Amino acid sequence: MILKIGLENYKSIREYQEISFESAAINAHHENTFSVTTKNNDKGYSLLKYNLIFGHNASGKSNFVKGIAQNIAFIVSAKNLSENDIIFAYEPCKFEGLSESSSFYVEFIIENIKYTYFFAYNSEKIIEELLYFYPSNRKALIFSRKYDSYKFGKYFKGNKDSVKNATLSNQLALSKASTDNRNETIRRVYNYFGNFSLGSSIYALSRMHNISAKKAYHDNNYRKALESFLKFSDLGLSGIRVEKEDAPVSKIPKELMDDFKVNEDDLKYRIMFLHNSKHGDASMEIYEQSAGTEHLFQIAPALITSLQTGGFLILDEFDSYLHPYICEMIIKIFNDSDINIKNAQLLITTHNIDLMASDIVRRDQVWFTEKEDGITNLYCLDDFKDRSLRNNTNFGEWYLQGKFGAIPSINLKDFAKNLWGNDGKKTE
Repeated sequence: MILKIGLENYKSIREYQEISFESAAINAHHENTFSVTTKNNDKGYSLLKYNLIFGHNASGKSNFVKGIAQNIAFIVSAKNLSENDIIFAYEPCKFEGLSESSSFYVEFIIENIKYTYFFAYNSEKIIEELLYFYPSNRKALIFSRKYDSYKFGKYFKGNKDSVKNATLSNQLALSKASTDNRNETIRRVYNYFGNFSLGSSIYALSRMHNISAKKAYHDNNYRKALESFLKFSDLGLSGIRVEKEDAPVSKIPKELMDDFKVNEDDLKYRIMFLHNSKHGDASMEIYEQSAGTEHLFQIAPALITSLQTGGFLILDEFDSYLHPYICEMIIKIFNDSDINIKNAQLLITTHNIDLMASDIVRRDQVWFTEKEDGITNLYCLDDFKDRSLRNNTNFGEWYLQGKFGAIPSINLKDFAKNLWGNDGKKTE
């Protein structure tokens, strides 16, 4: 479970920006939270099941979640980098130069133990890396690293010299050390990041379709869950059918296959969408579906996986092409204790003001991004609690009135002036 997660110096994000999943002392919507005890905190933590990020276009909300996704992807794949490979997660803020380092930080809980993990890097090397945990009420070092200089705590199990000598300057020690079966703690942390689900445009729809089809073909429980989710969303579907052909059914350029780790066998699977009506039955492919159905199908595999594993799901602008009721349904899935039994967590960016309604969301779950001189700032609605903000306040109405910022500044007079001249005045 995520407690806090943040990053620094990524695209429009210059200073460190962080989002918290620790709930505030708010007497509202307790169904939106869950409790977990840890060895360092007998009282436990009250955590949020989801957070929403709002903001006008180009305010940096997508940069924030994509930055998290990029850093998580780097953690998982860093052990595979060659000596001269660049660190792909490094996309620094361009407003103040390209030479400074970027960083990533996360606090999380695995099996009732709290961990903190931090690393800083540039395009060529890891500058610093720190992994701590709390096996008791005291913080303990697992390992730390400053460039190629390492320090190991007593809880680090495994070959220390191997980690120091085998980890390249552009690789994360966490990722590299995960290959050592003797270090159970390291492997547990590394595998945790592998359970992050990134159901956004970062992954090509064609790739998601084929991988999901292959899983549905071999895993009947997954196929039933996928079919149920799509039917439950009232898309006019009567069901799905999974097919496997002798030859690939999709064509993806080889460089994309390499990037997304897709092989030819993956491309032999496809899902057919079944529709029936009084005029007869029809079987259709994904490209014959509406944009909304395509988008929901893109989300579905990551959503189901996160629920099954108790993982962390990131959805960037997930409301694109979706009816407001469908968006609210996805939120309710994560709040439903009969569905989300493993306490999966969700982070989304959205423009859907309906999701800001106080009868759905807590004020500590609503976040905003706003730019100042091209730099993104992230802040929480709960920061405004001293402005007569109540649990039953119409958050959406106040937001549209500009009371929380993070809305576009539109000047139609300037547009008219530049479009027509004459100071925007009508001419005969």
